[in-house]
Amino acid sequence: MSTRARPAVLDGLSVEADASIDAETKAKVEVVVLDILRVAGASTDDVIVALYESRVEHFPGVPRVTPQRVRTARAACVRRGLVGAHPTPGTSRVGNRATRWQLTVRKDA
Repeated sequence: MSTRARPAVLDGLSVEADASIDAETKAKVEVVVLDILRVAGASTDDVIVALYESRVEHFPGVPRVTPQRVRTARAACVRRGLVGAHPTPGTSRVGNRATRWQLTVRKDA
């Protein structure tokens, strides 16, 4: 569960966007997001998206998706209890306060 007082604008899931992507791609994006958090530690969505885009460039098996799809995958991991909000907030690329996300499972599990 999120500790934010109210949901962010991007918390919703677009039904059209969800329907436009196949289950295999969804799963791959979620796995990459989880691995980014495993390697990088607690990160904001902006950092997760930047690291995801870097992996797209360097690893041929990583599907190219929109930044919103990466955030949607992270949100799905939050709903499944794999990712949670870090107690210390971060900063977005434009300088605003941003939630830092972290794995809720052990790194070696």
